Amino acid sequence: RGCVRAWGRSAPRRRRLARGTQAERQRQRRGAIAAAMERKMRRRRQLERAAAEGGSESDGGSSGSDSGGEGAAPAAKRGRRGSEEVARGGAGGDDAGSGSDGEGSEGGAGAGDGDAAGDAAGAEVIARIGKGFGDVKYVNRQRVLIFSGRGIGARYRHLMDDLRALIPHHKKEAKLDAKDRLSTINEIAEIKGCNTTVFFEVRKKKDLFLWVSKTPNGPSVKFHVLNVHTMDELRMTGNCLKGSRPFLSFDKRFQTAPHLKLLQEMFTQVFGTPRGHPKSQPFNDHVMAFNIADDKVWFRHYQIVDVATEGLDPKVVHKAGGSPVTLVEIGPRFVMDIIRIFKGSFGGPTLYANPGFVTPNKLRAQEKLAYSQRYRARQSDQTVRRARFEAMEEERPKDVLKQVFN
Repeated sequence: RGCVRAWGRSAPRRRRLARGTQAERQRQRRGAIAAAMERKMRRRRQLERAAAEGGSESDGGSSGSDSGGEGAAPAAKRGRRGSEEVARGGAGGDDAGSGSDGEGSEGGAGAGDGDAAGDAAGAEVIARIGKGFGDVKYVNRQRVLIFSGRGIGARYRHLMDDLRALIPHHKKEAKLDAKDRLSTINEIAEIKGCNTTVFFEVRKKKDLFLWVSKTPNGPSVKFHVLNVHTMDELRMTGNCLKGSRPFLSFDKRFQTAPHLKLLQEMFTQVFGTPRGHPKSQPFNDHVMAFNIADDKVWFRHYQIVDVATEGLDPKVVHKAGGSPVTLVEIGPRFVMDIIRIFKGSFGGPTLYANPGFVTPNKLRAQEKLAYSQRYRARQSDQTVRRARFEAMEEERPKDVLKQVFN
């Protein structure tokens, strides 16, 4: 229920599961609100007791042995009923004896100050609880716009859907028209309220280019995506809760160059689910790994699985060379080849250009040239062989009896 992979279920089955997930989320939200209200009432009772104790101490110190203080003390002990009862108590003390007017008013003022302080503290606690539901606050307002342009194929569209399933803080948008410029994406992101954009650009219906940009001021990175395998295609055994927050694992080589440090920060802002996001789950059950090999970024996605070690001490497991946790791949998997890093969003001055990048058009041209060279070599070999056979026929001695019966 509520997993990243649907395991090939039908559409009605997925809709029922989605409704069940929404109902469960509503129950969790109602439970969180009830717990917050209970904490609020507990804090209010604590403030009332503190105010009552403060009022009784101030009243007792000011009254001494006079009858006015004796009349004001019971009123101050009642806590948050206000200064009117304290004033009435002071008036009763005036009727009983003389010389207690100032002392009764001092006791009422002390109780009133304690009530005001208690009201201010209680309002602060209530505001803090109502804003963040306890200590979980949605502070990191990251929103990622994920969409594509026209001409995207089925494989790349499924990859985009997989990334949307892994990033709960994403926003959707219709396909960008081919006649529109890339700078139009900044306006779309501003309308959607997104500060990061992941755009899938397809050329010739076969080459996928991935843009990762911080809108609207930049920087932006352009990748060439290779070796794409979606979750449904791989059919791995791993799975994770949909909306759970991932662990991001980066290769240590990301700290060896400035442009790689920039990539690490951008990947963190794109794939890192903000804490307390409404569509996220408070669990960490999967890992996104970013590794560098052959000057390319390799993406892998794993599930964190607890090995069945019931009844075993974790120290014993570690001493035996085992681990209570293992990783099972979920998918998708793909490779990103860095093309260029721009200072602006979808353009601007170049901050870094990959000197080893070869365009896919040039690679295809080289493959066609190699094929043509092989074809020419094969044709040349056939010509040489034909000439050799003709020379052998000429050098062969002629049969004089072959024309006798003609």
